[in-house]
Amino acid sequence: MLDPTAIANEAHYTKDDIRDLYVRRFKKDVADQLSKHFPERQVRAVEAPASPAEERAFDRLNQMTLAKTDEKRQAGTLFKTTLLKALLSSPMACLQTIQTRIRNLEKKTLTPSPSPRGRGEPEEPLAPPSPRGVGRRTCEAGGRGDKGEYAADLTELRELEKAVTAITTEDFSKYQTLLKLITQADEGGFDWQGKDTRDRIVIFTERLETMKFLAQQLGQDLKLKPEAITTLDGGMNDVDQMAVIEQFGNEKSRLRLLVATDVASEGINLHYLSHRLIHFDIPWSLMALQQRNGRIDRYGQEQQPQIRYLLSRSRHPRMDEVERIIRVLLDKDEQAVLNIGDPSAFMGVFDVDEEVRVTATAIEQGESPEQFDQQLTPKPQADDFDPFALFDQEPEISQEADAQLAMRQWPSLFSSDFSYVSIALEAITQADELQINRVPENELIELTMPQELRQRYSRLPREIVPRPDQPLILCADKGAIATALEEARRSEESWPAIQYLWELHPVLAWLSDRCMTTFGRHQAPVITLPQGLGGQEAVFVMAGVIPNRRGQPLINRWLSVVFDQGQFQRVEAFEQTLARTPLGKQPIPNQGQPADEALLELRGVAVDQATQALLEERQTFMKQLEPQLEQQRQRLEALRGHHYAQLELRFGDDARPAAFVQARKDREKSRIERIFEDQRRWVEESMTTEPAPYIKIIAVLRGDGG
Repeated sequence: MLDPTAIANEAHYTKDDIRDLYVRRFKKDVADQLSKHFPERQVRAVEAPASPAEERAFDRLNQMTLAKTDEKRQAGTLFKTTLLKALLSSPMACLQTIQTRIRNLEKKTLTPSPSPRGRGEPEEPLAPPSPRGVGRRTCEAGGRGDKGEYAADLTELRELEKAVTAITTEDFSKYQTLLKLITQADEGGFDWQGKDTRDRIVIFTERLETMKFLAQQLGQDLKLKPEAITTLDGGMNDVDQMAVIEQFGNEKSRLRLLVATDVASEGINLHYLSHRLIHFDIPWSLMALQQRNGRIDRYGQEQQPQIRYLLSRSRHPRMDEVERIIRVLLDKDEQAVLNIGDPSAFMGVFDVDEEVRVTATAIEQGESPEQFDQQLTPKPQADDFDPFALFDQEPEISQEADAQLAMRQWPSLFSSDFSYVSIALEAITQADELQINRVPENELIELTMPQELRQRYSRLPREIVPRPDQPLILCADKGAIATALEEARRSEESWPAIQYLWELHPVLAWLSDRCMTTFGRHQAPVITLPQGLGGQEAVFVMAGVIPNRRGQPLINRWLSVVFDQGQFQRVEAFEQTLARTPLGKQPIPNQGQPADEALLELRGVAVDQATQALLEERQTFMKQLEPQLEQQRQRLEALRGHHYAQLELRFGDDARPAAFVQARKDREKSRIERIFEDQRRWVEESMTTEPAPYIKIIAVLRGDGG
């Protein structure tokens, strides 16, 4: 999508093919610069030894032998994995899975009732008998071929149901461990009482039944009021989800504890008032783990994130080995955070469901934790593409080149955005009769909003538009804005009362447009300076732009064309003019004097000289750019050859009629040519400038004797 010519064979490419197509920075890359807002997280795995009742359920589950669907897939084994995953979440989740399966199997064993038409025909026609005498109703997954064999599964499931039902809340070891973790201070506990408005807990689980149990039971055992605990799950509509999230981040809210399924693990911020997160059950996906932890372990977190994983431990070797496999995922996640930055690189499938499948397959095949760990530590061959190398390699841009790429600051007559807005508002106040209040020491401005400014807010969120009886409050102090944001989170308001004053704020665009209308079309001010210029000196301040063929500016300069006694002297950078004159340093009164004819006669010369200076700069620019342009041309030509080589390989062994194969090849060649022609044109138009600059006279400066 970024560059359709880059990869000739999507099944085989190297890091050199995609080197220019990505920029990736992980938390570890910016930890030094952002340590205040990225405190190192503390992670602990908390083990919960299984109770006798849980051990009996584990034993019962391990002894189960469920049905096969065919010779290739062990459906019984797959469903046992589903049961095990549910049981590792909670007895409630496992019981719900068991009972759903029992109901489905019971439906399969029902004999169709006679038709009310009295002909003895079933209400739903049956499929013709198979050679083995099995009708459609008995060919579903989980059956062994006749109704009698469903009974064996039903017997085993009901036995497991009894064992799981016998696990009481007191027997539920992971829940009892959770209570201790929340309330006690020893062994990494939180010593949490729920009184601190800035200390809230997030608990994640994968199963709805587990979530419901935790919300109800924790409320009772922690003696929380109903408004202090809530849930968040995928069954809620977007409005209700956002209401919960905003409430959790509002310091005045009474909400203290959030129990959520993985619907809350992506794209939301829970870190404003929470730095404690508990995984009540562990997702079988590294990507899901990363998403969960990222809800509180993210930029802007001011306290050390406290993350806890709850693990059930069983005396049964097979059941306990499963938890040890899950422990491998936790170790890989921590390794990624410390060294790589992206845990999804370990499995290499880059999809949550596929990662779950990889873990489930390892469990079903009886892999040991050591084997699973080895599987997640691939050793690429010499010609393989190694994603780890991308993460670990040093930046390729040298310090000298990096310095050349530093963003250039435009020269300005104003010390800050606050200074500009203050002066611009003063200039238009007399015409608009605006009410303005300035507090320079706080870089704060209050003003009544005219209707034309309110119109500019029409496409912005309504919450940021002040009411008609309220002023617009702007502040350029970042610290004050951060404080206002914090206060908004503590109050019932979603937005702070003050807005950050910066160069992209709508007020600055509005003021710029208003100030430009001060002068008529094709007019520029003539400013007499009391010092800095000779008595007969005149300086034409010009803005010059040379765009590329796509209309994007490649060269954008402000420069000054200097005359003395009507004779051209030189072209200097506008920064030099600012340095030797009082522009931007002191107020300069508008004397209201008309421009004399001598200045008007110099306009053409000034434009010609500015044009010549920009053309010389264009020539230098193109000399520097030409090697890069030629490199891109050669790269495209080499890539074109790769695409044609792959085309010949694709059709080389095609056994279809020659005419058909040739027609397909011709169509593919046309497609390749079209792609490369579009890319070549895009490169040429992006990296080639127009032949002539666009010149605009911004102002004319003259000495006090001019």
